[in-house]
Amino acid sequence: MVAENESLLLLLSMCGKSEWLTGQEPVSLTESFIFLRFVQISKRIMVEEPSSCSSCSDLPELEEMDLDTNETERLLIDYRTLSLGDPLKVHDDNAFEEAMGLRARALEAYPEKLNTAILLLTDAINLCPCSAMMLMSRAQVLFDIGELAAAIRDLKAATERSPTHVGSFRLLGKAYAYLCRYGEALAAYQKAQDLDYSKDIADIIKGLVPKVETEKREEAEAKRLFEEQQSKASAKAQEKKEKSFADKVYAEIEATKSKGGPLPEAFRVLDNLKSEAQNLSASTAQKLLSNDITAQAMDDPEFARKLDEVAKNPAAAAIHMKDPKFAKAFMEIINCFK
Repeated sequence: MVAENESLLLLLSMCGKSEWLTGQEPVSLTESFIFLRFVQISKRIMVEEPSSCSSCSDLPELEEMDLDTNETERLLIDYRTLSLGDPLKVHDDNAFEEAMGLRARALEAYPEKLNTAILLLTDAINLCPCSAMMLMSRAQVLFDIGELAAAIRDLKAATERSPTHVGSFRLLGKAYAYLCRYGEALAAYQKAQDLDYSKDIADIIKGLVPKVETEKREEAEAKRLFEEQQSKASAKAQEKKEKSFADKVYAEIEATKSKGGPLPEAFRVLDNLKSEAQNLSASTAQKLLSNDITAQAMDDPEFARKLDEVAKNPAAAAIHMKDPKFAKAFMEIINCFK
């Protein structure tokens, strides 16, 4: 075990990362990869025969742990969760220079070594998270490989953190257009034009306008159909509710009649309203005419229509009593018949 630990310590010393043995974690994606290789190699050392690891000559060369290995390209990367860096972080010239170096290495590696390029650009973003250039560079790679949602995520961060970066708005518009999100594409392109006019972009915008108008018409039609379906469903539910109410009214009237007892006053008025209205007594007529509310209501053709519906079908009251004006006049009329 002592010999194994010495071998591990020597290996990490070669990498300049002996502090990992004390529990300090790697701080970048590049270091994370080297740390992963360290774990793999350490496991290999632990399972080998002691005689096979008695010498450092069996340890892999440092170049075998370099980021630019085939093993890096076999990694499965979730592009949707790549680090966007800390937007509050302030970088200096040294950090920007280092980030530019990583970006240059990434562009040199791409497209043959896609994962290498992505990881290097992510390290560059972590160094300079507010640099639209770094974010757009990774977004361009993601766009090229068809990861449009991930590219848009990077570009939205770039335009938010650096709202004057024309290239980010142009690429954002292009990504949206590929997804047929024409309204968002048009908005991004127009923002780019506000910052720096381009004849080519003007032509693209000209082609987008009719697509946006079609998109709006389709959205409006979809909204209309949805609201129509909602209205039909609501009307059907209301009809069912009113039928249930009517059934309940008639059931209570018939139940009371079958018992031979007097109807409750409200039901009695509803049950006899039409016949009573056709044989008004002088006193009842006087009450109706002397009451301002009932007098005005009786001159209103719409009120007369609703009242006739209620007289013919007591369940109609469930509908018309929702109208405050009708309800008030109707109750006044009922009072006149008392």
